[in-house]
Amino acid sequence: MNKKKKPRSSKKTLIVVLAAVVAVGMVLSTVIIYIDYIRKPNYTQKENADQESFERQLQAEHENLKQEARQLEKYIEDYGPSPAVLDRLASIYSGLAEYARWLDAESRPQYLEKAAEIYRSLVEEEPQQVKYQFLLYSTYASLEQEEEAKQQVGSLKQLLEQKQAGGTLENLDRFYYALVLDEVDSDRQGALDQLSTILDTEPEDSPLYSYAKSYREQLKSGDKPSGEPTEGNSSPGN
Repeated sequence: MNKKKKPRSSKKTLIVVLAAVVAVGMVLSTVIIYIDYIRKPNYTQKENADQESFERQLQAEHENLKQEARQLEKYIEDYGPSPAVLDRLASIYSGLAEYARWLDAESRPQYLEKAAEIYRSLVEEEPQQVKYQFLLYSTYASLEQEEEAKQQVGSLKQLLEQKQAGGTLENLDRFYYALVLDEVDSDRQGALDQLSTILDTEPEDSPLYSYAKSYREQLKSGDKPSGEPTEGNSSPGN
């Protein structure tokens, strides 16, 4: 008996998934399958056994993240919060929300709300951190809080432009910039340029190199996710 395919949201799905991927460090093999599934709505596994194996892998990783979240929550309760602990906890909530697309859809909003609350506090604490600005935006987008997402992506783009003009963009910043250029501004070439810079300067054995390479291959293939851009088509510039 074939399993019923699980529904998935079409709105800004790729940008949210890739944000969680980099934040929480999902297993790359899972990421590639997941992104392929999102970009190709009619995608099915060749064998039902492959589908079941994939879902078991997701379930195992989901449980590991839930356990780590409980441990961090207990740590905060006992010793108080720190930026590093809050960063990790927010990234775990983001990862849990993405796994919930497949495994526990009803729990997804609560994970996202928890992540958003933490990212708001981190943005207030470190407003020059592109990572926190981006992940707050992507969380708002995933929650479909359109006004908050619009305001946040405006702040994010301003920060990215400032850093690019000042020559202070790091490679992780460039990855987030590529996502914004492609998914928000529909500037695919600008996104490819940022990814190429990462691949030219990042060590080949780093996870970020692998993510950038996979994302560039997706962009070069010409596939587009079905989500709509957040704003118009104006590019932040290079």
